[in-house]
Amino acid sequence: MSNSAYHPIGGGTDLAEALETVERLLDYAGGRQYVEVELVVRTDSRAALRFLDPAAPGIRSVELHTTRPAIDDLAPHIPNDHRRTPDGLGVDDGNDGIWLALSPTDTAALATLAQLPAVPAEVTVDEVPLASFDPTEIPQVGSKEAAMVEWTLERWPAVPSLDLVPDAKHAAIALSINSTGLWNLTPAPPRYNLYIVTRASPTHTPHATLAAQAVNRQVTGPPEGY
Repeated sequence: MSNSAYHPIGGGTDLAEALETVERLLDYAGGRQYVEVELVVRTDSRAALRFLDPAAPGIRSVELHTTRPAIDDLAPHIPNDHRRTPDGLGVDDGNDGIWLALSPTDTAALATLAQLPAVPAEVTVDEVPLASFDPTEIPQVGSKEAAMVEWTLERWPAVPSLDLVPDAKHAAIALSINSTGLWNLTPAPPRYNLYIVTRASPTHTPHATLAAQAVNRQVTGPPEGY
């Protein structure tokens, strides 16, 4: 979320511990029925297929970084209205690589993709209601995949004694896994990092401090911006 501050509240190697902390933060925030989850995974094209069940909840897509010959193999199987650009397939990165996006409805292209050599891929699973989100889709700490998960909340609760109003637009919990950061999913040593998200304003920073204290954590450094 733009104009948001991502306050780090620690990390570790136990993903179950991280998800337990997320659950307690969700309890603190309340309004679970309004929470939506986004998952982004840096993986390869074969491993990405497990996320692309058409019956799975949310909006799902995979973006491949591949070569023109591979694109030529996939081209006959991608409907015109699913193509990344009006006059072709994918977007040239200028370094002999092509980015191509596919969705679960591109079944023939995905079947062909499964037979091709694996290439780097980034999966996005978005707008999943909390009740429908399967946490087993999150890669394990120490796996070859890097990931970011964000739980968008209804709001952080008001704290009248501190003149803190409930803030809805910039309220979230974020988690990075095996990554140097939340958005640049460059592989890193096995680890998770957990964040509390608030509006990027000093007057809203206390929301992060109080939420962290509510789950026996503390803000461990300056916020990351987006």
